[in-house]
Amino acid sequence: MALESNYFFRDTAKCSGCRRCNDRCPMSLDVADKVRRGLMADSECILCGECVDGCPKGAITFAFGTGGKSVFQNERMGA
Repeated sequence: MALESNYFFRDTAKCSGCRRCNDRCPMSLDVADKVRRGLMADSECILCGECVDGCPKGAITFAFGTGGKSVFQNERMGA
């Protein structure tokens, strides 16, 4: 059974498939595939937020203890 992440949220409609999130992940996770499948949880994820910062389209957001309000925003998105 796959579980949804309580920290990372994805918007598959915004994902262009560029895979920059994968390039930024220090754990070498296939983040782009997780966005595509809608299953962001991964026991190897260290919650660093590099995938969030690496996404030029803002398809990945991160929230930690904020009731779902994103605390990391993609710098290119102007947040």
